[in-house]
Amino acid sequence: MTSENTETEQKTVRFNVGGQFYEVSKALIEQHEDSMLARLVSDTWLSNPDITIFIDRDGERFKNVLDYMRYGKVSLPITVSRETFLLDMEYYGFTSVDTNNSHSTPELSQIDDSESNKEVILRCVNIFQTKNLALAAMKKSKEKLEESKKRLELEIICFEKAKEYAHLYIGKTSGKSALKVNHQIAGAKGSKEHMKSEQFFSYLQDNMSNDYKMLNSCLAGYGLKAIVFPYNFEYITIDAL
Repeated sequence: MTSENTETEQKTVRFNVGGQFYEVSKALIEQHEDSMLARLVSDTWLSNPDITIFIDRDGERFKNVLDYMRYGKVSLPITVSRETFLLDMEYYGFTSVDTNNSHSTPELSQIDDSESNKEVILRCVNIFQTKNLALAAMKKSKEKLEESKKRLELEIICFEKAKEYAHLYIGKTSGKSALKVNHQIAGAKGSKEHMKSEQFFSYLQDNMSNDYKMLNSCLAGYGLKAIVFPYNFEYITIDAL
C-alpha cells in the first residue's frame, strides 16, 4: 500500500447532524458502502473534501448509528427507544435492519438492551419509593406535631380555666359548696379570646365520656373537680374533691 493510499484512508469526513458536529473516518464509512453516508461521501465529499455535510436528523442519536457501524451492535441509552433507533438506521441506509421482523435479522439481533439501563430504571424506582416513604414519614411527623401543638394549647387553656374557676369558687358568696359556672364563647369572632373559648367548648363536647381528665387534672391542684352535664355544655359545676 502506498503512502498516498494510506493518507487517503486516514482522512476524515465532517458531518453536521441536526446542529451537532461529528468527524468520522472515511475508512469506517467505506466499510458500509451501501449506506446513505457512503453515497453522500461519494457524491459530495470526494469532489470537495473540505466541506461539512449537513444531515437533517437528530444529532444526539447519530452517535448510536456510528457505534453500530464500528462494532455491529450498540447499547442504547435509556433515552433512546429501540423503535426510534431502527428508524434512524433505515434512514441512513442500513436496509438489512428489518423494522417489521426484528428477530430474523442478524444485525438487529446484535443490538444489546443494556443491563445498565435496567439498573438505572430500578434505581430510579427505588429513589422514587424512598422519596415517597420519606414524604409519608414527614407528613406523619407533621401530623403528630400538629396534634402535640393542639394538645399543648388545650392544656394551657385548661390551666387558665382551672385558675379562673378556682378564684370564682373561693370568692363565691353562696353557702352551697358547689359552684355553677355559665360557660359562654367569649370575645369577638376571630379574636384570640374567641378562638380559645371555642376550643375549650369543643373540648367539653369531645370529652363528654372521659371525665374531662385534662381540666380536672388542672383543677386537682386547687382541690377541685369539674362536672359537666351531658348536652348542656354551657354550664360547668365546680366542686371540692
